[in-house]
Amino acid sequence: MARSVSVVGGASKLHAYERSGFTLVHLLSFAGSPGRHVHCHSAPIKNGCPGVAAMTTDARTALRARRASLKPLTYGYLRRLPEVDDAMERRLIAELATFAGCEGFTLALVFIEKQWQHTAALNALTVRCRTDGVRSVIVPTLEHLNTLPVLGLMAQMALQEDIGGQVWIVATESEESSCAPTHSPDGGHQ
Repeated sequence: MARSVSVVGGASKLHAYERSGFTLVHLLSFAGSPGRHVHCHSAPIKNGCPGVAAMTTDARTALRARRASLKPLTYGYLRRLPEVDDAMERRLIAELATFAGCEGFTLALVFIEKQWQHTAALNALTVRCRTDGVRSVIVPTLEHLNTLPVLGLMAQMALQEDIGGQVWIVATESEESSCAPTHSPDGGHQ
């Protein structure tokens, strides 16, 4: 089921798709299709994992074309921790998008774990990264990987190994994310 959500400091409308145990948010509209977002359907995974989003052939072709012409794609991940409400979720998504831009990436998808003690979204993220060849994931804090710091670091290393790439942490618990804007108000680079 699709629902629209507003994002602070980001795109005015996003498409979110409810999945079994998690939400998948699309942030990327494709060139040549203004305002058109990727549409997904649930598909079973061979290893018994709950259904995950799978792109249509047209969307996958558009994604490949976009990859060739833009910054590398990255995916985001966040866990709906007990203190995370709808407003904070939107703020975290906006922070992930800002961080991605600062680091030279285009944030395409955000996987949101609806039940903070489960890993359906994390498993789907891993499969999606492997399928799409995305080698970068952005997470708000280590706490979104595991509420125990040492286990959060271990989860970060395991995810990096699973995707064959890098897991970026936006901010530690004691610091806030901040970086200069990558574009000036008129759209040019600073």
